[in-house]
Amino acid sequence: MKREHRLLKNEQFQTIYRKGKLIRTPLCYGYYLRNDLNILRVGFAVSKKVGNAVVRNKIKRQLRAIVRPYVETHVGDFVFVAKKDLLNYSFADLTKAVASIFDKNGENNE
Repeated sequence: MKREHRLLKNEQFQTIYRKGKLIRTPLCYGYYLRNDLNILRVGFAVSKKVGNAVVRNKIKRQLRAIVRPYVETHVGDFVFVAKKDLLNYSFADLTKAVASIFDKNGENNE
């Protein structure tokens, strides 16, 4: 994903956690906050409780791949927080969870 579509700074994450709307799924949490930029910005948080660095990076890669198609169609700031038992589910299940977060809250650009 392009740099303009990523959330990288801790302050951005904290603002979205405090002011954003929380959407819960069995695999991950999604926080959503409107932005005035008319673009989608996404951040990922995967705790050390989920696994070692290899596992955490794999989950982040999977989440990035799932979110990539939504960049063109949605706007707002999203933070996805992986839950511990995410490893027990398939990529298809994770895709459905992320899709439900976008469906419940994302503003369509179309």
